[in-house]
Amino acid sequence: MQFFMKFVAIGKQLGYIHRDQTEEIIMLYFTMYKNELNRYWKSSNQKSITRSMDQLMELFFYGLVGEKQ
Repeated sequence: MQFFMKFVAIGKQLGYIHRDQTEEIIMLYFTMYKNELNRYWKSSNQKSITRSMDQLMELFFYGLVGEKQ
C-alpha cells in the first residue's frame, strides 16, 4: 500500500488526481476495484479476462470519462 499512496501523492502533485480526494476515499475506491477484479478473475475464464485487462486498467486509471481526445 505504501507504493500506492506514493503513486497517489505524485498524481495529486501533477494534477492527475483531484487534490480534494481524501486518502480514505481513494483507498476505498482502490479496495473496491481490487476486490471486484479478484472476484471476476476467479469466476471467469482467465483467457477472456486477460484480453480485457487493458480495458480494465484504463477504466481504473481514467474512469468512464477518460481523457479528452
